[in-house]
Amino acid sequence: MLSPVALALLLAAPQAPGPGTVRGQVRSEQTGGPLPGAVVEVVGAGLFSVADSAGRYVLRAVPAGRRVVRAVHLDHAALEVEVLVPADGELVLDFGLELRPVALPRVTAVVDEITVARMPPR
Repeated sequence: MLSPVALALLLAAPQAPGPGTVRGQVRSEQTGGPLPGAVVEVVGAGLFSVADSAGRYVLRAVPAGRRVVRAVHLDHAALEVEVLVPADGELVLDFGLELRPVALPRVTAVVDEITVARMPPR
């Protein structure tokens, strides 16, 4: 059994800070519209979230302190931001991603034969 003094010291000991939460919205910088399916991740922490139909995301249990958060969406440039995640708190971080279409290689189609069919009159 702990003495009253030992119990008081134990209860007064500083607690390690808990993780924080990062939440926000991912939008297109050009249109302002939401980017559903955007992936938001805490770089190097193995934490990520996929934005919902309104572009909203939530990252829970993010280690407190300085972190790099990245947002990625097809046809948009990725964006990384260094933030300070509060211990036991919440950080609101919205992203505006710049449109950057994906360049696809040229496709060549070769046709050996063309068949023409007539549609019957209606």
